[in-house]
Amino acid sequence: MLNGPYAMTKHAIEAYSDALRRELMFLGIPVSIIQPGPFRTDMVHGIRATFARARERSTHFAELTGKVAALAEGEQRRAHHPDVLARAVWKAATASRPRRRYSVRPDPRRVLMHRLPDVLLDPMLEAALRPR
Repeated sequence: MLNGPYAMTKHAIEAYSDALRRELMFLGIPVSIIQPGPFRTDMVHGIRATFARARERSTHFAELTGKVAALAEGEQRRAHHPDVLARAVWKAATASRPRRRYSVRPDPRRVLMHRLPDVLLDPMLEAALRPR
């Protein structure tokens, strides 16, 4: 929720990586996608300030913005140490037969969300995030 531009960049990177893998396979160069999941970074601190400004300026989404900001902070508390990600990148880079995708400590709730059909997921998200 409220992360459209961020989600677009992640989808673009994945699509580009798929295309690059299919082009470079003819040269024997493997391309792997690292799907990191939540990791501890300073990104949430910037998000907190951005959400606070957005909430102050919003006429329609102030309450939703507050709820999404709290979710983002909760993600940070559940996030993994960056060393886990570094080990996964090292494994992919040094593998004799690297996999196409490496899912690094995925969040089970997010995995479930991506597997649910939109007709089920959208009403669930609406119920959970609708302003009271």
